[in-house]
Order: sequence, then structure tokens, then C-alpha cells
Amino acid sequence: MTALTPFDEGYVAPEPVQTTIDLDAQPFPDKPAATRTRARAAASPAPKPAAKPRRAPVEDDDAEDLEPEPEIQHPKEIADGIYFGMLDDAYHAIERFSSSGMQNMLVSPATFWVNSWLNHHRVDRPLKSRIVGRAYHAARLEPALFERNYVRAPAKSDMPKGTLFTGPDMGAALERLGAPKSGSVREQADRLREWGYTGSVWQWHLAAWENAQAGRMGLAADVYDDIAEDMKRIHSSPQIAALLSGGAAEVSVFWTCPRTGIKMKARLDYLKALAWIDFKTFDNTRGKRLEQAIADAFRYNRYYVQAVAYRDAVEAIRNGLVDIVGECADHERQLIAEIQLSPSPLDCFYVFQEKGGVPNILARRFKFNDLPARHSLHAAGLSETAQRRIEEVVGKPTAIMRKATVEIEYAKRLYLGYSEIYEPGDPWLPIEPVSDIGDEDFNSYWLEGKSE
Repeated sequence: MTALTPFDEGYVAPEPVQTTIDLDAQPFPDKPAATRTRARAAASPAPKPAAKPRRAPVEDDDAEDLEPEPEIQHPKEIADGIYFGMLDDAYHAIERFSSSGMQNMLVSPATFWVNSWLNHHRVDRPLKSRIVGRAYHAARLEPALFERNYVRAPAKSDMPKGTLFTGPDMGAALERLGAPKSGSVREQADRLREWGYTGSVWQWHLAAWENAQAGRMGLAADVYDDIAEDMKRIHSSPQIAALLSGGAAEVSVFWTCPRTGIKMKARLDYLKALAWIDFKTFDNTRGKRLEQAIADAFRYNRYYVQAVAYRDAVEAIRNGLVDIVGECADHERQLIAEIQLSPSPLDCFYVFQEKGGVPNILARRFKFNDLPARHSLHAAGLSETAQRRIEEVVGKPTAIMRKATVEIEYAKRLYLGYSEIYEPGDPWLPIEPVSDIGDEDFNSYWLEGKSE
């Protein structure tokens, strides 16, 4: 009998090799500033000396250049479990298959490879953009954390008329005072203070801001103001605010797929006892009807794949396949205990916020199953938990749920197959570079001259 290959239906991967994980390998650093008051478990790094506050970008050509902070080298492996407080960079450094990996794999194995840890020449997003992305995420999901860890950097536009900004401006003022005008911008600013200058000086304002920074990270004024406006809009909607409260943000889950042995990971934006929530932004530059714009975002970004993949992660929690690793707060431990007692799978909500300053922010519950009698059950007075349980048992999987399940299984088969064909570090080139293209490759509506 011919042995099945990793690309064949019914293929079962060999038992995964058990790797010993060193919990002293510092799987993640603490968040900026004091986000946790209790010490972490052995998985935490040793405390570092307090770093000297760094000045944020302040649009000052005369400001002293700052050396970039060295990036932390995060470990590539980690034990299965639920991790609270893990930094975004630390999560992405873990070499495991994820929903984004699946989404790339469904484009092509080469697309997955070039964006994965297997590509040793991969270039990560610039550090500055990652910092801004973390700030936006914190503001939307953990506003108290955002206020503790970030501060608005001063902007020249905030300064009163007549403020001295440049070396020549300060030199002229020093000359009027009869003082020497030589030296660096900072030296000139200090000399102005010594000689009793009573006007406004940009360098003085920067120094005062740095002293008040208290270890917080400075964000450029325009970025900070945009984030603050986003926060206000989100929390002005009682329904949206309710979805993003009463749980835990940025929960990282690492588990092993029981069917394939693939090491998996997922990072939940917000986890509650009865649901998890993922936050998305979207553009509508083509002026589509709002509902169509959101549906297209689901379709073309394959959010449906993410929803079903994340459901596997949450089910791993609910069924006790993974548990908390490292230190966590009491309310986080209580949250996991409640999920593990849940009699039915959790709900999934996507919160969408439109870009470009358009105040559209709304949530959509992803339907895994259809239950035609849902309104009747509600009218009968059944609780939400009972309705979900009946929906799971009696309901029929939605078409989009079935599509996601098929695509996830296909992505996993490709991952296993290409992993066995290519050595680590080798590009995942197409297995069949030359083939045909015909009717089967095109949308039937397009072939018949109809609009899709």
C-alpha cells in the first residue's frame, strides 16, 4: 500500500517531538512602566536598571541625536499555555503556526515562507511603527495602561508666539542681553536662563517635559491626539465599551493541534468569560455601503479564517488543554476558571473602526452556527448561555464556518508538506511551477459576463 504524503487527505503527522523548554529563558519582558505590581514567575526576566528617559521625536532639527535603544532578543520557543502580559514583539518571536500564517499560506506557501521565521532575511516592521501600533492597541483595549505608559510629546505649534527655537534665534537674544552667543543650542538655552531671559525658550520647555515624563514613552503630538480621539469615540458607545470591559486584553495562547501535532499560537485582543473580541480598522475609500465594506474586509482579509483559528485557541482554554503559565492577576485567574466551567463555546465579536476620522465604530458577532429558532428561544426566556449551548448542539454550521474549516485544514496540510520537503532556511518554492490555466480558475459569474 502506498504511503500517504502530507498533501493527501487522511495523512496523520508523526508524533511531535517533545522539546524541553527552559523557563529561565526569559520568554517575555515586563510591559513598559508599572503594569503589574506583583513579581512574575520564573518565566520573567531579571529586573534591569532603570533606563534614562529618552526624549521623544519633537520635530527639532537642532535637538541632539538619540541613540536607538537596542532591541530585545526574545526566545523562539515557549511552553504550551496561557500567558498574560506578554509583549507584542515577544509573541511574534515565537516560531509557531498562527492564523496570520494560515492566511499567508492560503495565498501561497512562498508567501507564508517570506513572512515567517523560516526566512532568515525577513525584515520586521520599523521599531517606531511597532511602538505606535502598540500605543493604539493599548488605548483601545487598556486605556488605563495607555495613560500610565504614554505621554504626549510637546509640539512647536503649542508654543506661544515669540518662542525661541533655533541657535540663531537664541544667539540674537543673547547678543541683546550682552551675553556670549557661542556654544550648542542647549548651552545657549542654559546661558539665556543664567542671564535672566524672561521669554519662552523651546529647550526649556523640552527639559521641563523630560523631567515630568516619569518613565513614560513620549508619542508625537499628532499621533497622541489621534489616539486620544479614537479612545473617546470607542468609549462614547456604551455597547462597544461594554464589550471591551470586564475581561483581559492581549492574552497569548500557545497550544498543540491534537490532530496534526503542529505547534500553534494565537493572541486574543480581548478575552471575556463568554466571548473574545478582536479589534479591526478598515478603509472605505471607494464609498461602499457600510455593511458591504465590512463584509469585504472579512472576505478579502480572511477574517473568517482568523475567527475559526482563534476559536480553536479558546476551545483549548475551555477544555483544559492549556493553563496559565507564569504570574497573573487574581481577576485573570478567575477569568480562565470561568471559561473552563463554560458549558458551551464562547462567542466571537469583531469591533470595526473606520479610518480617516470617520466616526463609524461598530461590532459584529461572528456566527459559527445557524439556528433558525433563535428568536423563539429568546422569546421562551432562555438565557444567553442556554441559547448558545442549544445553537452549538442543534445548529448547523454556517457556510462561512465550513469554508474557514476547509481552508484551515488545507493550510495545515501545506504547512506539514512543505516543512518536510524543504530544509530550514530554504525558500518554499512552488512544487508545480508549470501548469495549466482554464475555466476552473475563474469565477463563473465573470465567465458568463455577469458582475460578481
